[in-house]
Amino acid sequence: MRKKGKTKFDLLGISEFENISEEIFIEMSDHSKLRILHVSSEKETSYTLLVIAGWASIPLGWNDFLLEAKKNFEIFYLESREKKSSILPQDSINNIERMALDICETVEKLGLKQDRLILFSSSFGTLLTAHALSYKMINPLLTVLIGPIAKVEMPPLIGYLIKFLPIPILRLYKPFGRLWVKLFKSESEEQAAKYLRVLKEADEVKWKKIGKAIAQKEYWNVYENIGQYPTLVIDESNDKMHNTEDTKKITSLIKTAKYVDLHTNYFTHSADMAHFLQDFLKNLEM
Repeated sequence: MRKKGKTKFDLLGISEFENISEEIFIEMSDHSKLRILHVSSEKETSYTLLVIAGWASIPLGWNDFLLEAKKNFEIFYLESREKKSSILPQDSINNIERMALDICETVEKLGLKQDRLILFSSSFGTLLTAHALSYKMINPLLTVLIGPIAKVEMPPLIGYLIKFLPIPILRLYKPFGRLWVKLFKSESEEQAAKYLRVLKEADEVKWKKIGKAIAQKEYWNVYENIGQYPTLVIDESNDKMHNTEDTKKITSLIKTAKYVDLHTNYFTHSADMAHFLQDFLKNLEM
């Protein structure tokens, strides 16, 4: 039975993972504070997952994957600077380079064993991960790039206007953003619900501050600089949010990359993805 006042998208947007997580705030070198959700493995394990999700992505979007993965992996879910949870000083610099450095500092501050570390990233998170690896400050066992990008896609015109529009005007654009997601960027109602919750919880001040630093820029060359790291590139060829040709191009730029097409956003965020990752690691270490 549907709860009074709740749409089907609201009901689909209910989360679980945060309820079982330990919440940690880590202070970065510029005094910004980022939230990390930590869950220990249900079994004794030697692998650690550091999850760097997409632009403004919420744990709900990865709920099924994370709940299954915690059976065999220790998990640290890093929420990057554009997320609602971040605490940013007024004078903080919030470009790609700074956000990538956050990943390096997180690995250091948490004391993660890098020879057993898997960097698991998606969409915008892959761009941050690639930059972090290019700094040569971390050396993970495996890097997983799901739907990697070289530029941040935004709704029509907003990429140009975000630098100039005041916050109240950006808020007026939200209904058009919701329509864009529903009609053009979702392969299912469940995926649409996750994206719509992202828009609902958006911190427009952070989105503008960070968005204007990355809008209309392309970062293809950074992938050429991470070829020494074992990398699994995962395509979601049926997903409307990502371009499969871009994924293949990025794969070609990484010398050590292995390409796998898992076809859908649903699969890469599901419990089956945790099983796929486990099997891949077994083969990697054979």
